[in-house]
Amino acid sequence: MGATKGTSTCMLSNYESLVKTLDNIAGVDAEKVIKKCTQDAKSRAQAWVSAAVCEVYAIKKADVKAALEGKGKGGGQLRVEGTLVESVVLTYKGRVLTPTHFKMKPAERKPKPYRVSQEVYKGQRKNLPAGVFLASSGGEGTKQIPFQRESDSRYPIKSIKTASIPQMIENERVAPLIQQNIDEGLSKRLENHVKQMLAKAQA
Repeated sequence: MGATKGTSTCMLSNYESLVKTLDNIAGVDAEKVIKKCTQDAKSRAQAWVSAAVCEVYAIKKADVKAALEGKGKGGGQLRVEGTLVESVVLTYKGRVLTPTHFKMKPAERKPKPYRVSQEVYKGQRKNLPAGVFLASSGGEGTKQIPFQRESDSRYPIKSIKTASIPQMIENERVAPLIQQNIDEGLSKRLENHVKQMLAKAQA
């Protein structure tokens, strides 16, 4: 399975009402505050997305970060574009990940019979189909990933895939958490910028 991709808007839920409020605060340059918050959205979006994904999926933040930065095989990408908070758009893409990212057990093939399992969603460990085996995906010493035979013959075989970062970001449980992180994160940054601006005006 190849790369998947998606887009979403990174903005405060109550953006319009906040702008009106800022316009009515003496000593506060609403346009300047919004620009600063836009930069905050661009620089912190990855952390907010990663935190939300890891609330639902049993994947490490480092793995999400690496996938969004395009590190490793089949690396993805997270682009953040826009000139105002209301127009900041997240564009993300990435390949479907193997169970090695989801607490796969065992981590390496055993001399005795074994059953490979993974924990995609937190607290929900499940066995992969019977007959799945672990083998190196490349040269000697590379990480072992699960494979499954496509017939009764030794070959062909196919690697087992799970979910991609875009699929996780758009999950019905993750998407609201991302928005919650954006609202909480940007609200704190907005409050901080307003306080700094008022302090300068009163100095």
